[in-house]
Amino acid sequence: MVLKSSSIESTKKNKEIKLNKFKVIIKKLIWETPDILRLTLVDPNNAQLPQWNAGAHIDIHLENNLIRQYSLSNDPANSDHYEIAVLKEKDGRGGSQFIHDTFSEGLEIEISKPQNHFQLAPEADFHIFLAGGIGITPIMAMIAELENQKKNYVLHYCTRTIENTAFHDRLSVNQNSGKIYLHHDNGNPKLGFNFKDYLKNYKKGTSLYYCGPPSFMDAIKLSTKDWPPSAVHCEYFSSPDNNLDIRDKKKAFKIKIASTGKVFTVPPESTIVEILRKNNFLIDTSCEDGFCGTCMTRYIEGEPEHRDSVLDDEDRKQFVLICCAGSKTPTLVLDL
Repeated sequence: MVLKSSSIESTKKNKEIKLNKFKVIIKKLIWETPDILRLTLVDPNNAQLPQWNAGAHIDIHLENNLIRQYSLSNDPANSDHYEIAVLKEKDGRGGSQFIHDTFSEGLEIEISKPQNHFQLAPEADFHIFLAGGIGITPIMAMIAELENQKKNYVLHYCTRTIENTAFHDRLSVNQNSGKIYLHHDNGNPKLGFNFKDYLKNYKKGTSLYYCGPPSFMDAIKLSTKDWPPSAVHCEYFSSPDNNLDIRDKKKAFKIKIASTGKVFTVPPESTIVEILRKNNFLIDTSCEDGFCGTCMTRYIEGEPEHRDSVLDDEDRKQFVLICCAGSKTPTLVLDL
């Protein structure tokens, strides 16, 4: 999962958060759709879990040092359990397949404390949510939080069919409220929701949140080019199209470790993370595609070639995602 953030401050604490792993039990498994599995997680001793705010996600630690991120979808007011939904990705890197094939009720797994890169804007008068497919998961929690606060919002949720619609039962009971709209295109994009017309006029005090597959994200990004950047918030669950095949675009460069002065070469076919690991550095990663922020590292000298979807212009003056970035200068000095 991707995470382009409305605020990167929580990402800067990743190094500390990664140390806060703990065990939970899978209490319940429910098939939301033929390809989406919903999991309810609880403390082994039925204690309360760490509190969180809507938009947060957790890391699930799998075998072979795999770490995968999943948004929490339940009401944040209920800290007796966490709820996530996992889409089986046919072209993924094995994390979702592993969960679908091996997770069962009663299994103990290891997760991180919740982290939040996709928070609600407290100053907004009105909240618009656009979700595509599995992108509904963080938005479910956001809606619950706004309902608790009695704040105004509207959701447009786009899927192929009713059968492909996660949380359909939970959402359909409120379809007559004027707040929730479900759109099914049956595989024909021409029958889908018209983002361009819907978003053509920005109204002051409105905040937009969107999450879904790459083509869905691209369409909304294009439709909001005239919106104030501060009013637009999104979270990627997969690598944006402009980050694909990033290794083919890289040039060789050197990295220097500030604390030791050691210098390593990063060839075009490798990443900074790979080179550091070969030289016995322990680096936490999750997506390794530049959309989650787990590997964010401060740099001291040089100019990175940023290829992530997380950092904003201000953050890029100090930080770099070393899973995907290159360097515009011959050497990049990292604060490690």
